[in-house]
Formats: sequence, structure tokens, C-alpha cells
Amino acid sequence: MTHIAGVFVPRLRCHLKPYLKRHKAPKPPMSWPVADLCRAYQWPTKAPGGGTVAIIELGGGWHQQDIASFCTANQIPLPTITDV
Repeated sequence: MTHIAGVFVPRLRCHLKPYLKRHKAPKPPMSWPVADLCRAYQWPTKAPGGGTVAIIELGGGWHQQDIASFCTANQIPLPTITDV
């Protein structure tokens, strides 16, 4: 009669690893500071009225005071605006 002293099972190693993909937080939209944008487009030039800017308004119009406040806050000259 055979006497069994113990049963040994080889240890099974799992080669699978959990797959976790961490999503990076979305980058906030980039906007240019006004001074950098003006410098990139070389606007305004040294001559008065040396640039053209288009303002597209979709039903709300624009107010001269808003333009004046914007120009003052960004230290740029007040443009002449012509509605087309």
C-alpha cells in the first residue's frame, strides 16, 4: 500500500495585470493676453488707425463704452469703428 505524505500543487502565477488608464485632466482653453496678441499681429502700428479689426456681433450689437473700457484696461489706443 502506498502512503501519501502530501499533495503539492505548483503555484500558478497570474501574468495578467489590472489595466487602469488614468485620464489626464483636460487642459483649460488657452487664450492670449491682449498685449501678446497685438504684438503677434503687429497691431496697432505706429500710424494712427494702423490696423483693421473685425467685430462680429450676432444680434447684440456693441457699445462704444465697452470698447473704450476694453482699450483702457489693455492699454491700447481707441480704434475708429465703422459698422458694415
